[in-house]
Amino acid sequence: KPAALLAARMTTGEATVAHAISLAPDVVTIYDTVYKNRGIAVFAGRDGFAPSPAEYGAQYDRAFSMLVSAGYSARYGSVNFSRVSGRLGTSRYLEGRILDGLDYEGAGLYASSLVRDSWRFGRQRYADWLVRAESRELAAHDLYALPRSHVIAKYVLLALSYGYLDAARFERRFGEPLESRFGAGLAFLESRHSMRRTSDGWELAPGSFGELPGIRALFYPDDALTFLSQPVVRARV
Repeated sequence: KPAALLAARMTTGEATVAHAISLAPDVVTIYDTVYKNRGIAVFAGRDGFAPSPAEYGAQYDRAFSMLVSAGYSARYGSVNFSRVSGRLGTSRYLEGRILDGLDYEGAGLYASSLVRDSWRFGRQRYADWLVRAESRELAAHDLYALPRSHVIAKYVLLALSYGYLDAARFERRFGEPLESRFGAGLAFLESRHSMRRTSDGWELAPGSFGELPGIRALFYPDDALTFLSQPVVRARV
């Protein structure tokens, strides 16, 4: 049967996207599923089945084509797709957090919170978290007063999950133009045809999703790049 032959030619990823489309939800989100260096990340490293950035980019390009052809809309590079006119495929709350850089308060195991330039991440064992929750002692753990450059980097890296950087929203949140902070990096990406100017800022250029790890690195703060360049010392067990 033609349908069976088509399904046989599909990769697992394509078949998954096709199944999602067949369910006809209003929104679809696709992304690499790695949970805090546990679970699938551990198996991927051990068994070697994690795709390379280029392979992942090709998977994304195929999924993007399938979803757009099925009536879902999204900017290229966004992992969120919507059939609802005027919506980006996520809640207005999440859009406010990510695209406007609004403060947010998280409660629960591994929840994070951001209040202007202060960030909190609740890193506890599950049993310890339950004890604190039952006694209502949800004190802040791992509370950081982040340097402004780190807050900006967090904002940019999250905003790229929508495939673009909104210049007006960036300036409203941080009080400076996007290009005054990242002009050189954006010009470099434009010269490589990895990002391009738009009427509202900058967006990923079609075909560049596989380059996203390198694109993101251009927005890291200098001290983070210095830290990442340090050799890793592995202790003998």
